[in-house]
Amino acid sequence: MNIKHLTLLAAAAMFAACGGRNNTAHEHEHDHQGHTHTTHTHEAHSHEGHTHDEHNHQGHNHTEHETHAEHSHEGHNHNAHEGHEGHDHGAEAHADGEIVFSAEQAEAAGLQTEVLKAADFAEIIATSGVVESAPTNRTAVVAPAAGVLTLRNIYVGSRVHKGQVLATLSGRRIAEGDPAEQVRIDYELARKEWERAGRLVEQKIISEQEYDRLTSTYESARRRYEALASEEGEGIVVKSPVDGYIVACDAANGDYVQTGKALFTITAGNRMTLTADLPVGKTNLLSDIVSANFMLPYSDKVYSMAELGGRIEAVGRCADGAAYLPVTFVFNAPAEVLSGTFAEVWLVGRTESDIVSVPKEALTEEQGLHFVYVRLDSECYRKQEVRTVATDGRRVAIEGTDLEGLEIVTRGVYQVKLAANASIIPEGHSHNH
Repeated sequence: MNIKHLTLLAAAAMFAACGGRNNTAHEHEHDHQGHTHTTHTHEAHSHEGHTHDEHNHQGHNHTEHETHAEHSHEGHNHNAHEGHEGHDHGAEAHADGEIVFSAEQAEAAGLQTEVLKAADFAEIIATSGVVESAPTNRTAVVAPAAGVLTLRNIYVGSRVHKGQVLATLSGRRIAEGDPAEQVRIDYELARKEWERAGRLVEQKIISEQEYDRLTSTYESARRRYEALASEEGEGIVVKSPVDGYIVACDAANGDYVQTGKALFTITAGNRMTLTADLPVGKTNLLSDIVSANFMLPYSDKVYSMAELGGRIEAVGRCADGAAYLPVTFVFNAPAEVLSGTFAEVWLVGRTESDIVSVPKEALTEEQGLHFVYVRLDSECYRKQEVRTVATDGRRVAIEGTDLEGLEIVTRGVYQVKLAANASIIPEGHSHNH
């Protein structure tokens, strides 16, 4: 067979194949450029070596091309996005409200957490009160004689020591005379009589009893002179009887005071009282009060009576038309607790069980709502609203048993809040699924 015959046979075969394809009912909307496979409808027919039940073009299967279950974008796998492990979020926040706070940031902020669990929580009554020195620790200093008062650089709050001169009293320009001069005269007279009696008793001129009486008079005059007379000759001195602090000055420099007039009040020791105001409407809870917590206006620290060795000392029993009853506690005060300070007080009553509470510092407030930050994993957190019920000054009871078991931030809350407020998604990173 020559080359011409072979060429004719090949052309005929190609014509037959193309004609067979065009005669078949082939409803086929098939756009390969946009890769759209709307419908593939093939009648069950077969050509020699060509089957249309499964239409495969160059290794591309179109039998099932409606779902796109697993697809991958460059550098980002969306097939399984349940965990946070191995997922780099940068240092900002998720689009779905989750907050990213890296382990390095947490360490720098000193972040601490606590797992919430139900526990005992004492019922409390929030009120106010005042801290003062205990009456047994207060000493009043009075004027030992009449005269004009001259203070010796003494102020409220001054630390004083036993025997320290606080002031002097002078009566030089007073008609009644100078009491300091009278003390000196009495002392000199008693001393001379006692010295003379010593010589007379040796000569048996006076009895031993007379000598003892004159000795006693002399000793009294001497002690009074040494206690009251100023070494500078400025008048009668007023000395501190104890070590302590000046908590009140009841006379001003230059005042004329009478004998017995209160000049100073000194508190000695660290025993103090907290007098809390119990609303009359809650007197039915009076028998349940066992302790108290309080906070002073110049500090965020909350003090506990249980930790300060405190106890209930007295409870008011007569309202007499007042809106409050006084409940007084006595406790050992640290050095920073100042007498006369008003305090925010939480009276601690009976204890209830199975109450979920959070540390006071774990809460943040926004427009009257309270929130905590829940730790989801080592670098991911969530802001969650909670409803507060009561506080004992240190912890806050919250509603909802579903909160039990959550790990919340107790220290470093402000830094986590700043990360939440940033709300910036890293560039080229989207969580819209």
